[in-house]
Amino acid sequence: MLTLLAALALQDPDLSTPERALDAYLKARDKFSASTSIVADTERVVAEVEGPAVSDDLKTRREKRRNERVALEHLQRQPYVAHLVEEAREEGGRIVLTAREFFVVRYLNRATGRMGEEQKERWRQFVFEKVGTRWLIQKEFDRCGPCGGKGRCPWCEGEGTVADKPCPRCKSTKKCDTCVGARWKERSFERGLTALPSLEGFKARADRSGPRAAAEAFADVLVEEQLRIAAVMGRMFDDVIRLMRTYFTPDVSRAAELALKKSAEEGAASLKEHKPEVLELKEEEETRASAVVSMPPSPFGPASRCRLVLLRFGSSWLVDDVQPPCASCGAKGACAGCVATKDQSIRCIRCGGSKKCRDCSGVGYRSEGK
Repeated sequence: MLTLLAALALQDPDLSTPERALDAYLKARDKFSASTSIVADTERVVAEVEGPAVSDDLKTRREKRRNERVALEHLQRQPYVAHLVEEAREEGGRIVLTAREFFVVRYLNRATGRMGEEQKERWRQFVFEKVGTRWLIQKEFDRCGPCGGKGRCPWCEGEGTVADKPCPRCKSTKKCDTCVGARWKERSFERGLTALPSLEGFKARADRSGPRAAAEAFADVLVEEQLRIAAVMGRMFDDVIRLMRTYFTPDVSRAAELALKKSAEEGAASLKEHKPEVLELKEEEETRASAVVSMPPSPFGPASRCRLVLLRFGSSWLVDDVQPPCASCGAKGACAGCVATKDQSIRCIRCGGSKKCRDCSGVGYRSEGK
């Protein structure tokens, strides 16, 4: 069965002029975005892999959260409406098109629980190069956000000074420190291509007869989870490469392929170095325990750790809560306000003097909630 982009490629888009090539690319990109659902796919993988290792209560909570996230992702898609070429110029045999894109932003109003909708626009610049009879994209730029495409330092408004002192942001250059005065930022297609490869011979432990065994088995489950998510993302990146081969110059698509290959090799190395293990274990009652286990690196972040709440069900121990590290205290459990206050005689307004992190109640990890 053909994937969406394979089918699009067979349609032989009109690339006879830069303007027609841009129109075909933007429409194909919008169709690709509408067909891709990272949230739904990754949540599905988590549900399948973790299923045997977690309690029915956690499955129910996860399913509710998954349905909410998938529905929100669908509602928040930014449908492409149209684009308008504002400027076209020739530079050394290449054609530079400056375009204004119109799209719809949907957002959730948490106060009312309803979705709002707003039409917006963004400016982009495309450099086209003729390859044979086709006009292909050689570079793509976004208008610089901090300076609004003006090129001037947004801190001192291009004056070079603030309160009669050298501007601390641009160091008196008067230029925006993000785009260095160029007004545009080039898109790096290789930077976003990250994936983890398969790990041959990996087999998750399945013993859940005790709290330690169950925690060790779940540490393995987390690795299997990332391997499956990597496969999902790998298929998505294959479609991205197909899109680039159709609309971008060969050197750009080749660079993206090499970057993806390098990322996969680095991912293989990081996974092989990762050791699924139980870092802490505390048996609280005969039927309840908690454990801190290592988390593998993922396409979304480096290796980390998480806290598990384990409950005994008959002869097996299952995970009832998976708690990621608290971002406010860095999994330390200590109040960040107290740590920052040198004068210990001052009563901390964040924790009220308890010295515990307000967001995780001093545990160091955030519960998924019940």
